[in-house]
Amino acid sequence: MAEELRRNFRRYITLAVPVDDQFMQLLEKLFLEKAEDMRASGQEVSTTNVPVAMTDVVSRIERQNLDMNEATNFMRSNRFRQNFRLQGEMLYQTA
Repeated sequence: MAEELRRNFRRYITLAVPVDDQFMQLLEKLFLEKAEDMRASGQEVSTTNVPVAMTDVVSRIERQNLDMNEATNFMRSNRFRQNFRLQGEMLYQTA
């Protein structure tokens, strides 16, 4: 029930958090989840060596009902470029 309420009132809830912060939180969570998966499989993990596929990023943006145009604008921003790098279809954290 809580998830249904969140889904129905998402547009009102998200107004309280700046769009750029929403995307930063989304990406940081994706990187944490990917790093945990890699550690669970016994791999050594450095924050700059954790790849996240852009298809996973797009899927998460869609699942959270965030605006894809806003995501594109964020990915063109200095804040994005200072924290992430895109190599092919894989996204990495810079530090």
